[in-house]
Amino acid sequence: MRYLCSLVTCLSLWVSTPSIAGSNFTPGTTGFGISVGDFGGLTLYHKLSDQNFVQAMISRDLLLAADYAYTFPGAVPSAPNLVPFVGGGGFAFSTRYWDVYEERGRRLTGIGARIPLGVLVQFPTAPVHIHADVTPTCTVIPFVESFLAVQVGVRFIL
Repeated sequence: MRYLCSLVTCLSLWVSTPSIAGSNFTPGTTGFGISVGDFGGLTLYHKLSDQNFVQAMISRDLLLAADYAYTFPGAVPSAPNLVPFVGGGGFAFSTRYWDVYEERGRRLTGIGARIPLGVLVQFPTAPVHIHADVTPTCTVIPFVESFLAVQVGVRFIL
């Protein structure tokens, strides 16, 4: 119970701090976080402008992915903090770590393409955003196979 009270006190101080919760807070352009899903793991984010960003992911299975995305700020007038995006990118994998494609004990390494379709939920008074995407994905080398990847995560913006 003592820890719960301490947590509530810390959260109330954090929310009431003018530098974060007030009008002086300015979100940064670079962030890091975690996500769950097909490419779930650690994520990096860098905002290039108000209309685009890049993101990279490394999953628990050592899948490496990177995307460039174009955002549509103001696309949902009733929810200005909800920003849809669409992008393109690629990924690399090795069946040494990702055994989905291990073929009769043979180790494969390959690359693929991704088209992320998603949303960012940005909080104007906190250095955090939530992201969710549905990504049509296709392995290209050493074989061609498509699948739909889904992921949801949170990032801390610096």
